[in-house]
Amino acid sequence: DKGLAGASKGRMRVRRYMLVLQPLRDRAVTRSGPESGIRVRSLITEDMTKLRYPVSLEVMRRRIQMGSRCLIAELGDQFAGYIWLHMGCYDEDEVRCEFEPWPPDKLCWDFDVYVDPQFRATRTFARLWAAAALHLRPLGFTHSASRISAYNASSLRAHSTSGSLVRGSAVFVTVGRHQITLVFIDATRRIYFSTNPPPRLRVTLSPATETSQ
Repeated sequence: DKGLAGASKGRMRVRRYMLVLQPLRDRAVTRSGPESGIRVRSLITEDMTKLRYPVSLEVMRRRIQMGSRCLIAELGDQFAGYIWLHMGCYDEDEVRCEFEPWPPDKLCWDFDVYVDPQFRATRTFARLWAAAALHLRPLGFTHSASRISAYNASSLRAHSTSGSLVRGSAVFVTVGRHQITLVFIDATRRIYFSTNPPPRLRVTLSPATETSQ
């Protein structure tokens, strides 16, 4: 992917995502160590210009306008990380695709889970997920679905230690404005060529997963 992007000045990309399910369990996070003062709360309007985020304010405003919710972790007035949550179909902003968590009353979508580098050796990641579970379980959700870059080994490791389940993968090949999408979920193999509207990929709870809840 990096080789193609560099050689084509960004016109050609090959992105591969792993599609995973994260169980929303009640988690007790030990409050000890120097990061014990970290708290997680919902993003409010006043936060938009007070804290520094890994994405622009324009992107954050667009996410909020489309109905996404954000939980932020902070230590005092210092930003430590965040997680974004979305109920219903999610319009992916990196490729042309819609992800549909199914069933929508049990499965939501999470994206852009980020922990600031100086907090990555702490329990910030676990606290964000504990807060997400506390936020979503009263609404009836049992799992959260997401896509993770297959090239992001650290994120894949963090999710695997939290009990995530891989439901499939999707490969997006883009050349300029054209896109080929290959989807592998369970025994299903599908291919989509560049279309408008974009393909909708349904990520479902497996029967075994639903039974375990």
